[in-house]
Amino acid sequence: MHNDTELLRCYAEEKSEAAFAEIVRRQLDLVYSAALRRLGGDAHGAADVAQVVFARLARDATRLSRHTVLTAWLYSATRNAAVDAIRADVRRQRREQEAHTMQTILAPGPADAAWEKLRPVLDATLDELAQVDREAVLLRFFEQRGFAEIGATLRVSEDAARMRVERALEKLRGALARRGVTSTGAALGVVLANQAVGAAPAGLAGTVVAAAGAASAAVVGVAGGGATMAEVFTFMSTGKIAVGVAIVCAAVGIGSAVYQAGEVARANETVVALQRERTAAEAKAAALAAQVRESEASARAVAERMAGLEAQLAAAKKTVVGAPANAAPGTPRASVTGLSWDNPGYARAYIEKHRAGLRLRFGPLYRALNLSPEQIAKFESTLTEGQQ
Repeated sequence: MHNDTELLRCYAEEKSEAAFAEIVRRQLDLVYSAALRRLGGDAHGAADVAQVVFARLARDATRLSRHTVLTAWLYSATRNAAVDAIRADVRRQRREQEAHTMQTILAPGPADAAWEKLRPVLDATLDELAQVDREAVLLRFFEQRGFAEIGATLRVSEDAARMRVERALEKLRGALARRGVTSTGAALGVVLANQAVGAAPAGLAGTVVAAAGAASAAVVGVAGGGATMAEVFTFMSTGKIAVGVAIVCAAVGIGSAVYQAGEVARANETVVALQRERTAAEAKAAALAAQVRESEASARAVAERMAGLEAQLAAAKKTVVGAPANAAPGTPRASVTGLSWDNPGYARAYIEKHRAGLRLRFGPLYRALNLSPEQIAKFESTLTEGQQ
């Protein structure tokens, strides 16, 4: 399967609409969700921002195909487009009150309440992070990639990717605490994974692809440009996609292409709605496959650790020669087991081996219950104390 950068390069070099449509399918939910947060829950405005972002992506595909982490560029472009949207139409802020009223009626539970505290400040706090930390958070919690896949993307080892994500999450937690939103790292990770990216409206993907294609054609077909992207957004922010695109393209002299793009979008809406179910199932299958790979890698690591501890235990037993050297003559030899347990190195290795075995045995249960590291440690400590 090609990554996003390879697909964008294919689009830039071969004008492959299928390659660009695949990028939109993969990244539209992320862009739409980020825009939705920045615009205070304005769904129409978020859809317009998504179109502007992917139009810019299509326009600058050749240059952007050199980006290693395209997700980071999309996130930054979404921020910039959202700022343009707020400046172009401040009246959208009134819709925040409507969203708040609806949330009050639905009586959100504890998890929803935590998200409601986090949602208004999440994107501004992410903006404060360094680029490397923001990329780690986006890959892990927004795209929900495994550590092995993150390591491959960032060209580091799996352990290094894990440490980078943990450090980035801790920095994000500290930044949120300064804004009055307090949480544990584990709880913050759960909320981000479950709430940060929601589903875009059905049919929006087809509309975005058509609009981006029209915008790209406008840039290619008109020498010297003519309309800025801020002007493009101003026209598109009316919420009527086909009309907005028509006005923009008329401004740069390609009105006929607009109507063709609108017809294509309307014709594809039904097909796109059906395809969303299939793509959602494929994405879920891919996520499950990634979880399986991660679980297998974790199991191998634990097995290797247990093998090493077995070797340490064997070495510790060999040091037992009988009664202590300073014992009185005639003192009977102690049992090998007793002397081995009195050996601090043996005892420590035995306990570590026991805990490693617990991790291997109960690992699936930890993941199924979504236990935090603190809960896992407490559980294993209790069982280890019982074993001792």
